[in-house]
Amino acid sequence: MFWTEDLPKAMWETRRALLLSFSIFVLAFGIGVVSSIINPDFARVILGDEYVEMTLSNIENGKQQPSEDLVLLIISHFALKEDEALKLWELAGYEQEKTGLASIGNEDGPVSQSAFVTADDARIIYTDMVHVSANKYGVIINFLQGLGAQNQPMAVSRVGMSHEHAKSMLEVLEETIKVAKKNIEEIEGKAEPA
Repeated sequence: MFWTEDLPKAMWETRRALLLSFSIFVLAFGIGVVSSIINPDFARVILGDEYVEMTLSNIENGKQQPSEDLVLLIISHFALKEDEALKLWELAGYEQEKTGLASIGNEDGPVSQSAFVTADDARIIYTDMVHVSANKYGVIINFLQGLGAQNQPMAVSRVGMSHEHAKSMLEVLEETIKVAKKNIEEIEGKAEPA
């Protein structure tokens, strides 16, 4: 009832306020974009020279780590190749822990792969249920979340893959959990007084 009746009704009743707030947001965003294009020092005007210089100095001296979003923006802007992007990522202080096996290898064996997530798609979708089905063509994993009073399952993400990829994913998942458990045990061991 919530998704089919209550939410649409609430959206309809507040449509004018939503439209106004969305319009103000788009206008402010547009002003920011146009101002940055016209004046590349726009951030300095808004934030102040002292703050921008302090931030840059802290990053250069290793006192402050640049945000992941900034590093990803630089990688994207300069269209860096994977090896250059990894070097920049590590220079920025982000260790890229590689665990498990890649699903696609070459004749020499498994290949270690890295994945970059764009800043606009860094969300994490929570799931508390999973449904897996398979046929001769592949595997489909439905990640579900219980909604409403009856805890009705709703798909929040669906992923299809080959049988080989599914087997590789299991290996990567198992290895990643093993490494995470080891790291947690080491941290907890250091936290306990001797």
